[in-house]
Amino acid sequence: MAIKFEHPGHHVDIVQRGKRVGTMSVGGPVFKITLDSGRVVHFEIHNYFGPMPRNQRTGCELSRCPAGFWDAILRWQEGGRLVEGDVCLVPAWCEKCGGRGTVPDERSRLMRLCKECSGTRIREPKE
Repeated sequence: MAIKFEHPGHHVDIVQRGKRVGTMSVGGPVFKITLDSGRVVHFEIHNYFGPMPRNQRTGCELSRCPAGFWDAILRWQEGGRLVEGDVCLVPAWCEKCGGRGTVPDERSRLMRLCKECSGTRIREPKE
């Protein structure tokens, strides 16, 4: 059963000699997200810094974001941030606009709202 992810607070008080001298913000839960390429990326979602891709074996931050990571994160957030266990449920893109919700206007260089789906019609990612 899919549920909406609500970020819990991850703050730790720093105490010296019985007095609170500060607060440290620590990392959040680790999730898995599937990119359009089929690659599964583990990431930690921090309540202040946002999503941070992680190495699956070591748990360390990746020095470079995998291609398509931010697109998948954006779709996940726009799709309601649904999770099933530790797996993010990412809706697929619309065929006409590529899921971005806008398409180039034929008469100008401006972007206009996709009339085909308005961002609601989705398709399965390519295999």
